[in-house]
Amino acid sequence: MIDFKNNIKNNNIFNIKKITISSLFLSLMIILSFTSNLAKVAIFPGAAFLHLEWADFMIFVIYHVVGFWFGLIIITLNISIRFIYDSADAVGVFALFLLYIFLFLSYIGSYKFFTYIFKKFKNEKKDKKIIRFNQSHKLGSLKIETSNNSKKQLFLLSLISVIAAILITTFLISLCNYLFIFRLYLLYLGLPTNSLKTYNSTIIPFIIPFNLIKLSINAFIFLSIKPTLRILIDKYGL
Repeated sequence: MIDFKNNIKNNNIFNIKKITISSLFLSLMIILSFTSNLAKVAIFPGAAFLHLEWADFMIFVIYHVVGFWFGLIIITLNISIRFIYDSADAVGVFALFLLYIFLFLSYIGSYKFFTYIFKKFKNEKKDKKIIRFNQSHKLGSLKIETSNNSKKQLFLLSLISVIAAILITTFLISLCNYLFIFRLYLLYLGLPTNSLKTYNSTIIPFIIPFNLIKLSINAFIFLSIKPTLRILIDKYGL
């Protein structure tokens, strides 16, 4: 019985703190998403429907604070609620959901991959320091070169992971637009699909730079607030 209680307590699914923080993040994401939809800020005058989404940076935040599963739930609930108040643009909301999933998964994959690379490099560097120490110790010197660059390394890790995620997401969402999202738009609007080639050639040149700019702006917001995330995680024991 005691073991069962301890398992529940240690299980992330039953982590009350994470549930509370996740609820706050979901509320914030809904507000930012609603604001983006209400006050649309277009990047290109020629494509006013391609507007900024101020909730995008939350994709990075929720992973670091509440993890994969809670993050996935937050994304799904946010999009589900957006379908309710933005049903007129159902295809656009679906495309946004794909973008969030691509961004979420590509960032996690990139972060884990580069974390592995960093650790491997750090261990190799540590081994070289031990060899230098042993050599200097034989010569009667006990001086070791030490550096305190952990914060810089963590920032660099996040920066590289964000850049990789932006490039991967832009490629995937552009490919999806070309393959089927544009077609869904035409069907949803009741327009003939024989104009798909013209539509693709007209919109694709806007899609790629739009997503690069939009995601870069949100990445900058995330990297700016990331130092405070560590404080939040340490303070609440997430």
